[in-house]
Amino acid sequence: MLHYKSDGHRTSDAVRQAIIPLSRPGGVAYAVTMMNGACSLPDAMVTHNWGNLFRDLVAGICADALGLSEYALVSELLDYDVVALESMLANSGKIQKTYWVCAFCIAQHSCVCHSISARDVDPVHGTEPPTCDCGWPKCFNDTPEVDALGRSVHCELNKFDDMMGHIARIYDQAVSNLFQQQC
Repeated sequence: MLHYKSDGHRTSDAVRQAIIPLSRPGGVAYAVTMMNGACSLPDAMVTHNWGNLFRDLVAGICADALGLSEYALVSELLDYDVVALESMLANSGKIQKTYWVCAFCIAQHSCVCHSISARDVDPVHGTEPPTCDCGWPKCFNDTPEVDALGRSVHCELNKFDDMMGHIARIYDQAVSNLFQQQC
């Protein structure tokens, strides 16, 4: 997004104009593209609103990594001194902390890339973002095949509870293993 404006572009804008185009070749989640397919467990899950400023989403994540209780300073640094922010994160030892953010971790090509809503107008140019013609199959909450709870098996949008349970089990097992090694 060469025309990105931190005080105007929302998370939905970043998804439509950056994440979807950058992840289009593989039709996978942008996190998979960024990590070259490597898996990592998140240290935290981030919930967000697609209508909020993307800068504030990033600032909130960085503030959490830095142990700050609010993100105003980080927002300022994102706008005016990213190098200082990167230095602060590196010096804190938390620059490698992993966060799960659905905008990055769900394959947008499996669900929303092909359509836009009336609200999806770029705040800088005033134009609708292009839709994606990747052709990847789309799966929503009720797309067959469904599980016993009526949830689509192939949909990524309805797996938050499952994902959180899976991560909790992995961490519980890791803690249990560590405890057993110490005894």
